[in-house]
This record gives sequence, C-alpha cells and structure tokens, in this order.
Amino acid sequence: MLVICFALTVVFDMVIAVAVGIGLAAALFIRRMAQLTNTQRLATPSTGEHFPPEVALYKISGPLFFGAAEKAIATLRVIDHSVRIVVLDMRDVPSLDTTALVALDTLRRELGEQGVGVIFVGLPPRMAMKLKRAGIRREAGKLAVVSHLTHAARMARRWLGRETPAKAK
Repeated sequence: MLVICFALTVVFDMVIAVAVGIGLAAALFIRRMAQLTNTQRLATPSTGEHFPPEVALYKISGPLFFGAAEKAIATLRVIDHSVRIVVLDMRDVPSLDTTALVALDTLRRELGEQGVGVIFVGLPPRMAMKLKRAGIRREAGKLAVVSHLTHAARMARRWLGRETPAKAK
C-alpha cells in the first residue's frame, strides 16, 4: 500500500494518493474483519450444559457488519430437519450493524416458517435493544433473547415440553 501511494504521489499528486490510500486501507480493514467473523456448530458448550438432540447450538464470533454478516449467517441456513430450536451463542460478537440485523431477521423468519425456534444468548443490553428496535422481539416458543446458556437450555426444554415441574420453579 505504501508503494502504491508513493507511486501515485510521484505520477499524479498527493490528493489522489491520499484518496486511494484511504480507500485501500478501508478495503483491507473490511476484509480483515470479515475473516475474523465465523460461525461454528458446537456439539456441547464449554459450560457443559446439556441440550436436547432437537436443539442446534451455534457460536458466532467476531463483529457482524456488512462485510461479514451474510457469510456468518449463511452457515445457519443449512440445518438438519430434526432440529426444532437453534441457539445462537453471541457472547463474542462485539458489534452489529443494520446489515447484520436484516440478516438475523431474515434468518429468524426463514427458520420460523420451518417451525424452528431461535434463542439468542449473551447479547449485551445495547445489542439486545438494537434487535428490539429492528422489530426482532420475543415470541413464546419462537424467539427469545437470554443472557446465559443455562437459561437457553432451560427455555429450549420448556419449548420442547421436556421440562419437569421441579425444574420449572
């Protein structure tokens, strides 16, 4: 990038070199941030919490913004037919932008049409508020936002009708 800016300064002028340099720096930053964002399906969470077999647990890590949101969400569109609830562990997501909100809302609607519920876990209050403002609100048996995997597992069992009365208290 330094060589390109130097060459542009010599061949054209400083204004063009600075403009191109800023554009290249932004493009490289977006690419690096998109590479940091990933989604993976977890067999069991690190907390040791037990989820029923009809529950798919996914961990999303990295910033969800226009350069990475679609890549991260695309993994979630391919789920087994036996899955009735998708739990999204988003504790390692530092930021969401409008593109990510649209992608999450689209995913929620697509899964809802298939009869699959979605539980968001670990969103900081400001990001949970962003979801709410975007129209992504709690719906019993379809959508929830919780703070811990333990709460998500309990809610998933309740949605599946497997929670015993002793645990319901």
